[in-house]
Amino acid sequence: MGKVVILLFIILLALASMAGYLFLTLKTTSGENLLAAGQKQVNQGQQLLTVDKTKLSAGERQLSGGKRTYHEVKDIPIFGWVIAQVGRQAIVQGKKQIAEGKSEIKAGEGRLSAADLELSLGSKRLRLTDILRIASALGATIFITLSIVLGFYWRRSLARSLYTLKPKRHL
Repeated sequence: MGKVVILLFIILLALASMAGYLFLTLKTTSGENLLAAGQKQVNQGQQLLTVDKTKLSAGERQLSGGKRTYHEVKDIPIFGWVIAQVGRQAIVQGKKQIAEGKSEIKAGEGRLSAADLELSLGSKRLRLTDILRIASALGATIFITLSIVLGFYWRRSLARSLYTLKPKRHL
Protein backbone atom coordinates (compact mmCIF):
# COMPACT_ATOMS: atom_id res chain seq x y z
CA MET A 1 0.00 0.00 0.00
CA GLY A 2 2.94 2.35 0.69
CA LYS A 3 4.18 2.02 -2.88
CA VAL A 4 0.77 3.11 -4.19
CA VAL A 5 0.83 6.20 -1.99
CA ILE A 6 4.39 7.05 -3.03
CA LEU A 7 3.54 6.62 -6.71
CA LEU A 8 0.40 8.76 -6.38
CA PHE A 9 2.42 11.42 -4.58
CA ILE A 10 5.03 11.46 -7.37
CA ILE A 11 2.27 11.72 -9.98
CA LEU A 12 0.76 14.66 -8.06
CA LEU A 13 4.17 16.33 -7.98
CA ALA A 14 4.47 15.86 -11.74
CA LEU A 15 1.04 17.39 -12.28
CA ALA A 16 1.88 20.31 -9.98
CA SER A 17 5.14 20.91 -11.83
CA MET A 18 3.34 20.86 -15.17
CA ALA A 19 0.71 23.30 -13.87
CA GLY A 20 3.49 25.55 -12.57
CA TYR A 21 5.21 25.42 -15.95
CA LEU A 22 2.02 26.41 -17.77
CA PHE A 23 1.26 29.20 -15.28
CA LEU A 24 4.79 30.61 -15.48
CA THR A 25 4.70 30.39 -19.28
CA LEU A 26 1.58 32.58 -19.29
CA LYS A 27 3.19 35.01 -16.86
CA THR A 28 6.39 35.15 -18.92
CA THR A 29 4.48 35.85 -22.12
CA SER A 30 2.41 38.61 -20.57
CA GLY A 31 5.52 40.03 -18.89
CA GLU A 32 7.37 40.14 -22.20
CA ASN A 33 4.43 41.98 -23.76
CA LEU A 34 4.31 44.48 -20.90
CA LEU A 35 8.06 44.98 -21.07
CA ALA A 36 7.92 45.65 -24.81
CA ALA A 37 5.07 48.13 -24.36
CA GLY A 38 6.96 49.86 -21.55
CA GLN A 39 10.10 50.12 -23.65
CA LYS A 40 8.06 51.62 -26.48
CA GLN A 41 6.63 54.25 -24.09
CA VAL A 42 10.09 55.08 -22.76
CA ASN A 43 11.38 55.53 -26.31
CA GLN A 44 8.46 57.83 -27.13
CA GLY A 45 9.09 59.77 -23.92
CA GLN A 46 12.76 60.12 -24.80
CA GLN A 47 11.84 61.49 -28.23
CA LEU A 48 9.36 63.96 -26.72
CA LEU A 49 11.96 65.07 -24.19
CA THR A 50 14.47 65.69 -26.98
CA VAL A 51 11.89 67.77 -28.87
CA ASP A 52 11.06 69.73 -25.72
CA LYS A 53 14.74 70.40 -25.02
CA THR A 54 15.11 71.72 -28.57
CA LYS A 55 12.10 74.00 -28.07
CA LEU A 56 13.54 75.22 -24.76
CA SER A 57 16.89 76.07 -26.29
CA ALA A 58 15.10 77.91 -29.12
CA GLY A 59 13.10 79.82 -26.53
CA GLU A 60 16.27 80.73 -24.63
CA ARG A 61 17.86 82.03 -27.85
CA GLN A 62 14.74 84.03 -28.61
CA LEU A 63 14.76 85.50 -25.09
CA SER A 64 18.41 86.39 -25.42
CA GLY A 65 17.71 88.18 -28.72
CA GLY A 66 14.75 89.97 -27.12
CA LYS A 67 16.95 91.17 -24.27
CA ARG A 68 19.51 92.58 -26.73
CA THR A 69 16.75 94.34 -28.63
CA TYR A 70 15.32 95.70 -25.36
CA HIS A 71 18.69 97.16 -24.33
CA GLU A 72 19.12 98.76 -27.76
CA VAL A 73 15.60 100.25 -27.88
CA LYS A 74 15.25 101.50 -24.31
CA ASP A 75 17.65 104.42 -24.96
CA ILE A 76 15.55 105.78 -27.88
CA PRO A 77 13.50 108.81 -26.71
CA ILE A 78 9.65 108.65 -26.38
CA PHE A 79 8.80 105.63 -28.61
CA GLY A 80 11.68 103.69 -27.19
CA TRP A 81 10.26 104.04 -23.70
CA VAL A 82 6.86 102.62 -24.79
CA ILE A 83 8.51 99.80 -26.73
CA ALA A 84 10.81 99.16 -23.78
CA GLN A 85 7.82 98.75 -21.45
CA VAL A 86 6.24 96.21 -23.77
CA GLY A 87 9.63 94.50 -24.21
CA ARG A 88 10.19 94.34 -20.45
CA GLN A 89 6.84 92.57 -20.00
CA ALA A 90 7.66 90.17 -22.83
CA ILE A 91 11.06 89.42 -21.25
CA VAL A 92 9.47 88.75 -17.86
CA GLN A 93 6.90 86.45 -19.53
CA GLY A 94 9.65 84.70 -21.51
CA LYS A 95 11.72 84.12 -18.36
CA LYS A 96 8.67 82.66 -16.67
CA GLN A 97 7.97 80.33 -19.61
CA ILE A 98 11.61 79.20 -19.74
CA ALA A 99 11.61 78.49 -16.00
CA GLU A 100 8.41 76.44 -16.39
CA GLY A 101 9.93 74.62 -19.37
CA LYS A 102 13.07 73.77 -17.42
CA SER A 103 11.06 72.42 -14.50
CA GLU A 104 8.89 70.34 -16.84
CA ILE A 105 11.98 68.95 -18.57
CA LYS A 106 13.53 68.11 -15.21
CA ALA A 107 10.31 66.36 -14.17
CA GLY A 108 10.22 64.49 -17.49
CA GLU A 109 13.81 63.36 -17.03
CA GLY A 110 12.89 62.11 -13.56
CA ARG A 111 9.92 60.17 -14.92
CA LEU A 112 12.11 58.67 -17.65
CA SER A 113 14.77 57.57 -15.19
CA ALA A 114 12.07 56.03 -12.97
CA ALA A 115 10.63 54.23 -16.00
CA ASP A 116 14.09 52.96 -16.95
CA LEU A 117 14.56 51.63 -13.42
CA GLU A 118 11.15 49.96 -13.51
CA LEU A 119 11.95 48.38 -16.89
CA SER A 120 15.23 47.08 -15.48
CA LEU A 121 13.46 45.55 -12.48
CA GLY A 122 10.81 44.06 -14.76
CA SER A 123 13.49 42.55 -16.95
CA LYS A 124 15.17 40.97 -13.93
CA ARG A 125 11.85 39.56 -12.72
CA LEU A 126 11.18 38.19 -16.18
CA ARG A 127 14.55 36.41 -16.22
CA LEU A 128 13.81 34.93 -12.79
CA THR A 129 10.37 33.80 -13.94
CA ASP A 130 11.93 32.17 -16.98
CA ILE A 131 14.42 30.30 -14.76
CA LEU A 132 11.56 29.10 -12.55
CA ARG A 133 9.60 28.04 -15.64
CA ILE A 134 12.53 25.95 -16.85
CA ALA A 135 12.91 24.45 -13.38
CA SER A 136 9.22 23.52 -13.36
CA ALA A 137 9.52 21.86 -16.76
CA LEU A 138 12.58 19.96 -15.57
CA GLY A 139 10.77 18.92 -12.38
CA ALA A 140 7.76 17.73 -14.36
CA THR A 141 10.05 15.70 -16.63
CA ILE A 142 11.86 14.14 -13.69
CA PHE A 143 8.65 13.29 -11.80
CA ILE A 144 6.96 11.83 -14.89
CA THR A 145 10.04 9.71 -15.65
CA LEU A 146 10.28 8.61 -12.02
CA SER A 147 6.62 7.61 -11.89
CA ILE A 148 6.97 5.58 -15.11
CA VAL A 149 10.14 3.85 -13.91
CA LEU A 150 8.76 3.10 -10.45
CA GLY A 151 5.44 1.99 -11.93
CA PHE A 152 7.30 -0.42 -14.18
CA TYR A 153 9.50 -1.84 -11.39
CA TRP A 154 6.68 -2.01 -8.88
CA ARG A 155 4.04 -3.33 -11.27
CA ARG A 156 3.69 -6.71 -9.56
CA SER A 157 3.47 -5.37 -6.03
CA LEU A 158 1.17 -2.56 -7.22
CA ALA A 159 -1.09 -5.10 -8.89
CA ARG A 160 -1.19 -7.15 -5.68
CA SER A 161 -1.94 -4.02 -3.65
CA LEU A 162 -4.72 -2.96 -5.97
CA TYR A 163 -6.08 -6.51 -6.08
CA THR A 164 -6.33 -6.64 -2.30
CA LEU A 165 -8.31 -3.41 -2.32
CA LYS A 166 -11.18 -5.07 -4.19
CA PRO A 167 -14.00 -6.08 -1.87
CA LYS A 168 -14.30 -9.82 -1.41
CA ARG A 169 -17.61 -11.47 -1.99
CA HIS A 170 -19.01 -13.59 0.77
CA LEU A 171 -21.37 -16.37 -0.12
